[in-house]
Formats: sequence, C-alpha cells, structure tokens
Amino acid sequence: MKKEVEVKVRVESLDGFMAKLTEQGFEIGESIRQDDMLFINYEGDFLAFPEGANYLRIRQQKKGEGDAAVEKSFFTLKRGEEMATIERETEIANPASMRDALLYMGYREVVRVIKARRKAKHGEYEICIDDVEGLGKFIEVEKMTEQDPAVAQAELLALLETFGVDIKERVMNGYDTLMYKKLNGIA
Repeated sequence: MKKEVEVKVRVESLDGFMAKLTEQGFEIGESIRQDDMLFINYEGDFLAFPEGANYLRIRQQKKGEGDAAVEKSFFTLKRGEEMATIERETEIANPASMRDALLYMGYREVVRVIKARRKAKHGEYEICIDDVEGLGKFIEVEKMTEQDPAVAQAELLALLETFGVDIKERVMNGYDTLMYKKLNGIA
C-alpha cells in the first residue's frame, strides 16, 4: 500500500530556495493559507503515538484574496509513522459540523497549525515551501510510494541537497507534533 513519505528541513529564509527552483524552470504555485486542526481518540499524551491509532485532521484552506479567493475544507485520516503515513482525504462542505461530529465520537482536538504554503512539482515529488505560524520556515518534500520509508527519505534528502539545502537542519516531526511540543514546553 502506498504511503506518503516526507522529509522536512528548517530554513532561515525561503527566498534562496525559491530562486533556485525558478532558475531551474519550476513553477511555484501561489500561497495557500492552511488552518489545520488535529484530533485523536486515545487517552493520555498525544506524543505516545500508539500503534494503529488514527489521527484525524480538518483542514480549512484559502487560496487567493478578496472576491477571487477560493476556500475549501478537507477531512483527512492519517495512520502510520510520523513521516510516513497512509492518508485518506476527502473534501467536506462544513468543517464546523465535522468538528462537532468528531467531538461526539470521542475524539479531542489536540493542536492547531496555521501555515502559508506554496507548492512546486518535480516529477513524482511534491515540494512544499512553508511558513508556519509560531514555528518558522520549512521546506518539505514528499512522494507517494511503496518503498521502504528510510530508502524513500534518503532519496528525498538527496534531492534537497541538489538545491543546496542544508539537510543537517532536518526535522523529524510533523508540524502538529512540533506545535504540540512548543505549546507544552517539551524540548
């Protein structure tokens, strides 16, 4: 079964990376504002990551400004390792009702992450250029694959190095985990 495998690197500035993408002929999409709410249904610490646990996300997304803005909302089920997950996503019409339904089913909201994201495609890779409120700037590369996650992640890191990205700044957690740790004073 295919998983979304990703690597994420913290950067000081996104400008140099975007300039390199543009120089190499990549089209970088316009900025999209994403407001994510993450829900779990197990007791205890969110960071426990029990095997087989479902992580549910409601994403409200806005692309563009004013009358030209396009707003969409999505519901996502995630299961797996932190940086290699099986994901199933569908568009939803009413995020508030979906949130209420999750709360009624025993899920609890554990963290909220808001970011500005720009995307570029490179073959089978999706490159995300993110500015995450309260966390900073990141470059994320992901692909859908049946490969062993460690093999795929080595490939993704090698791709980032071709763009001059310092992979020593690799981050091993998703934005939800990073935000949860920050909000709860966990190093």
